[in-house]
Amino acid sequence: MTDAARQALIERQGKGARYDAPGAPAADLLKARRLTAQMARLLNDTTDAALYRAGQPSLAWRIGLLSLEARRMGEAIAAHRAGQGVPSLVPDPAEVDFAAHLPPRALRHLFDHARIHLNVEWREMSDADWAARMVPGGGPPVALADLPRLRAEALAAVSAAFLAA
Repeated sequence: MTDAARQALIERQGKGARYDAPGAPAADLLKARRLTAQMARLLNDTTDAALYRAGQPSLAWRIGLLSLEARRMGEAIAAHRAGQGVPSLVPDPAEVDFAAHLPPRALRHLFDHARIHLNVEWREMSDADWAARMVPGGGPPVALADLPRLRAEALAAVSAAFLAA
């Protein structure tokens, strides 16, 4: 899309629409969003029984982890932008176990809600945010521009597990 076409689209959609900052890692965001859409299709096409089929870890556990990682990533971005302490990007194992035992419909809703929340946080980021680094939960520093790539890698791994199941 050309700059003129992008500007025309922004003007047509008005002030309420959200867009990625010009300095955002567009290629990584596109990859993460496409893999998220693929994962959503795989999740919705998987039978309820298959989600909970015996295996270590189960597909439900993988979706729970993937969803909670997205939630944590969104929370960390929001905390960073607000100048607050940044929580860990790694979900608590008890939360993951709880999510893995949710009913199938609730598990699918968790994935969808986490997808939307993370996408909103990405769209709220400015060029300065994308250029920043944060220290989540006292761990090693993470460049915010690396988050879409990290998300895409996690999505690709879980998608492969779904395709193999």
